[in-house]
Amino acid sequence: MPGFHACNKLLQKYEEEKAYRIHKRKLAESRTRLDTKSPKKYPHVIVRLKRIQQEEERQAEVDHENKVLLQKMTHIMKSRPEIDNWNEYEPKSLNYGSREKMLREIQMQNIGIARRLDRAQPVYKNDDLENEYQQKRYLQALWAENAKEFGQVTPRHLKYRQLKKQAEGEPEQEEYEPEDEPYHRNNMIAKNTTLGLPPIDNDKSNSKQNIRYMKEPAGSTSDPYKQGKGQDRLPRLDKKYNDDMRSETTEGGKTSRSERSSIQGDKKDPQQAQTDSDAKQLFNASKLIGKVHPEDILIRTCVRRNHKQRMKTKARFEELYELELIPELKSGLGASWFLLIDALLDDHSSSARTMHDALEEGNYCSAVEILCLTTPQSLANMNDLYNKDYAVSLESDINDKTEAPERTLLLALHKGRDESVKAVEKEAEKDADALYESGDGRWSSDTGPFIKMVCARNFAHIRVVFNLYRVLTGGKDVIDDIKNECSRQYADCLVTMVNCVRGADTYFADKIFKNMSAKDGDFVNMLVERSEVDMPAIKRAYKKKYDAELVDDLQHKCNHPTINVLIELINKIPQGQGKKSKPPVPVGAVKRPARRPSNTQTKEQEASTPRNPLAAPSQRVTAEVVSQRQGQEIAREKEREAREREKGQKKEKEMMKKNVSGTVKPSKSFHPDDDCDKLHDAVGKYGTDETQITEILTQRCNVQRQQIKKLYNSKFKQDLQKDLEGVLQGDYEEILLSLLQTPAVYDARSIHEALDGMGSRDSTLIGIIVTRDKQEKTAIGDHYRKAYKTDVESDIKKEGSDSDFANLLVAIWSDERDATTVNQTRAQQEAKMLLRNGKAVHPTDETFVNLMVKSSHAQVKATFQEYDKLAGQDIYAGLITAGLGDDEDGYISLAMAVQDPHDFYAEKLNSCFSSMGVNDNMLIRMTVSRSERDLGEIKSRLQDKYKKSLSQLIRTECKGDYKQLLLEIVGE
Repeated sequence: MPGFHACNKLLQKYEEEKAYRIHKRKLAESRTRLDTKSPKKYPHVIVRLKRIQQEEERQAEVDHENKVLLQKMTHIMKSRPEIDNWNEYEPKSLNYGSREKMLREIQMQNIGIARRLDRAQPVYKNDDLENEYQQKRYLQALWAENAKEFGQVTPRHLKYRQLKKQAEGEPEQEEYEPEDEPYHRNNMIAKNTTLGLPPIDNDKSNSKQNIRYMKEPAGSTSDPYKQGKGQDRLPRLDKKYNDDMRSETTEGGKTSRSERSSIQGDKKDPQQAQTDSDAKQLFNASKLIGKVHPEDILIRTCVRRNHKQRMKTKARFEELYELELIPELKSGLGASWFLLIDALLDDHSSSARTMHDALEEGNYCSAVEILCLTTPQSLANMNDLYNKDYAVSLESDINDKTEAPERTLLLALHKGRDESVKAVEKEAEKDADALYESGDGRWSSDTGPFIKMVCARNFAHIRVVFNLYRVLTGGKDVIDDIKNECSRQYADCLVTMVNCVRGADTYFADKIFKNMSAKDGDFVNMLVERSEVDMPAIKRAYKKKYDAELVDDLQHKCNHPTINVLIELINKIPQGQGKKSKPPVPVGAVKRPARRPSNTQTKEQEASTPRNPLAAPSQRVTAEVVSQRQGQEIAREKEREAREREKGQKKEKEMMKKNVSGTVKPSKSFHPDDDCDKLHDAVGKYGTDETQITEILTQRCNVQRQQIKKLYNSKFKQDLQKDLEGVLQGDYEEILLSLLQTPAVYDARSIHEALDGMGSRDSTLIGIIVTRDKQEKTAIGDHYRKAYKTDVESDIKKEGSDSDFANLLVAIWSDERDATTVNQTRAQQEAKMLLRNGKAVHPTDETFVNLMVKSSHAQVKATFQEYDKLAGQDIYAGLITAGLGDDEDGYISLAMAVQDPHDFYAEKLNSCFSSMGVNDNMLIRMTVSRSERDLGEIKSRLQDKYKKSLSQLIRTECKGDYKQLLLEIVGE
């Protein structure tokens, strides 16, 4: 036993071994408190999904390459081999395409030259030929008169004969033989039958003679080019002779053709000379003759002339060159000048055609604008021209082509009014009270107060009524009541009339701001028309409303070859509106010096007058002045807040116009101060309330979120975006931060991220480039340039290695897509041009590029449908057979996006949810960018095309707060 000495060592050894065995058994039977088993093997670790995804992507790429290779091999097997000369192989150079294009352009130019030569007719100007002939005869006569008279010159051989005959006693011959005449061509004193000079008297051969034409005998045939009454006088080139020629007439009392031409040349007034000079300069500009730039010629000959002078120049051009001015200028200057040439040189002096087009197209706002801005005399002229051109009166046409209430308004404006009558305040108060107290139908009823007032009152009276109406309604503008109570179309007409009544300068300043683009025909026509009427007033109104110069905004927003001409139109001062010069001082009048005011003192008097310190004003600011200043500061602060609120409401209305089927709408009960407090509490020290953050930011539109963000920063002196970054993480943080950015900033960031890997993110780039309008692209480009110090165009070309696909994307980004309706005939023609020799054209073809760049989405869709009918397959199959290589997927996605953006986004949303997981980046970008535009339509397309519900996919594939946030955005 332990602690006792054993009597036998063997027993002691046995006991120790037994105790050791018991100890080992206990150790073996004991259980540890730690789990030392091998870890559990989870399926996703064993399967290695990332490697499987990479293998699938690699296999898909291999399949695509095999498909392309198979198509090429099939083409080789089906087509005739082109290997050697025995198979009629035709080698082609590397620049075959560029040479073919150059030859095609040369051929088109030659065809144009041949057509112009065929149309050209020979021009014979008889007056010029006659004047040239008379000039020649005049010089010959001067030569004959001023030549030295040495008598009759006898050739040496003839003189020898005369001396011989005199020696022999024969009589001397005074006349020469006809064969001897060539020797006397340089001697004008000799016999000259054509000029009818008198014979030379041998006795007076040594004296000087003044040769004149002899009087013709009666009955003789006179030279048709001889002038004078029976006497042939040579014309003189001095002014005295021209004056004599005007007073001198022929025997029948009529002047000859040469006299008429000279008289017409002398009577040519400076205006006619100016018109001829302008026509010649325009001819040089159309043919690109000389070193002067065409825009300088247009400024001198068109911009600085009024409409009547331009029409005279146009007629003179056609008279001189027998060509039409507008087609010649267009062919010479190019397509970028078409709109400006039409606006300057088209005969739009009468608004009858514009009025007729407005009634035909149902554009009643344009008709209201014409009737409001037309004077009574111009209105009468327009009625006469309308009746003459269209064989119907304007009033009957309005009755036939319009319906009430637009018809009532147009007929009331058509009656005209006398603007010289001043408004009477008492009558205006009565009309304002009647308008305010009347109920439904006060704006549109035939017997309502508004229509009665339009028929009976002038615009000055109506303007006062509108101001009084605003006072009666407590500051509510008349436009707000019109929009709330009238239909949309009629409300637009009334708003147009109200703006015209309040001032044409402000109305046109607004129109210029909205349509400011050198590619907009309305904008160019507006500048040309108003440059001769009230452009200085429009410039002042623009400066007052937008706090910017019109010329500076035009230079900033427009980059066009015609920009200098447009600036000249803006700076043009209409005729009769220049600074009035002071009347000249009569000759001999003494200019009296200006009389000094009586209350002023001379310097000597001021120096001698003692200064009274008590007479100086006190420099102490009184409490009343302090309170007034504080009140003014508070008033200015309120005005500033009101302007910001008004600006936010304006942006909100613009977003609502674009929000066709969006899932996120502006909150009607929007209180930014309360939202800021809730957000501050949600990210405060007591924890993060994701539900509160989600509810606030998903139930407000982007304009409201920007107001919340700005107010949060000013109220708590903290950045809302940084506060959210500190408490959130993952995809939930990413989507919330995206919601707090403006659309332009978010799109610019998306483009920059897409361009980092252009080959894998073409869909993001295509979606932004294709679906944004010109104004949005400008905002995106400005922010992109500011944030990344480069341009979108240069980055696209750089990342795309300046390929054809990258150039096509740049063209779509730079140009503006047409918004016209569908033209089925044009769609059929373009479909035939896309299908050549049974195959689809290459995407670099001009037809395909113009279709992608300029045509509207509906027009492209109609063209692709016609192509499907002709080819028996869709355009995407044609693009596949074109052998585009790595750019094939990009061209197909681009064609799909241009054809129908909703189908394009539906297809991309469907690809976000695959068997390999969810593409969260694409899902976030599409839901955020389209939530206030057309996400509802995209959801319905996804349901119809793929039989999938977006909300169900989000519930299945996403989790947590991220899932709830997505469901709120998509409207579930």
